[in-house]
Amino acid sequence: MENQAQRLPDYSRKMFKYFARLYEKYQQKILPIVMHAHDAAVDEEDRFQIGFSFMNVLEFRFLKVQLRKEPWRKFIGSNNPVAAALISKMNYSATERVSVKIEFTRMLANMRLDLARNTLLTAFFETCLKLNEVEEEEYRQRLPRELKPEEVKYYMEITTSYHQKGREEGIKEGIKEGKKEVALTALKEGATLGFVMKITGLSREELLKIQKELEL
Repeated sequence: MENQAQRLPDYSRKMFKYFARLYEKYQQKILPIVMHAHDAAVDEEDRFQIGFSFMNVLEFRFLKVQLRKEPWRKFIGSNNPVAAALISKMNYSATERVSVKIEFTRMLANMRLDLARNTLLTAFFETCLKLNEVEEEEYRQRLPRELKPEEVKYYMEITTSYHQKGREEGIKEGIKEGKKEVALTALKEGATLGFVMKITGLSREELLKIQKELEL
């Protein structure tokens, strides 16, 4: 006889396993939640079942959140940083893309998070919703009209800090890559590890890794 659990998605089975382990450990009420961030229109499962044709042995339910089915405007009043980032994956039309970023900007400005969190949220948002050049121009023009002056000022400050941090990291990465190039050349010419460590500042472990790549 067929076991119904075999026909269900793998994540449903995993959700049941995680829930069972947590419940066994804490013996407390637990609300299991699955969040789907994909763009597919498919209606995902919200349960795990084990049963036979003559008997239903188990039915485990969990809260299902499909971001693409959630109206993004419902969350713009939230003071939750995660909600701010996730509106980039929610249900909006092509003509609302700029509006979504403007509201994201407003949310960040009002939450007054530290630079690290702002950087993380902005990177996530722009990965999921990257405006094209025309949209970016519309965004820049609408921003001072639709946000309060203090919101624009704060966002410009954190954006400047964000880009400055990016430039600094880029410079550091460039210097590191330059040192690796020097080390590679020196090792090819037969220089000792001690000498290359002295002129590049790279660690022995880093140089051994470069040396191993030369032997490949």
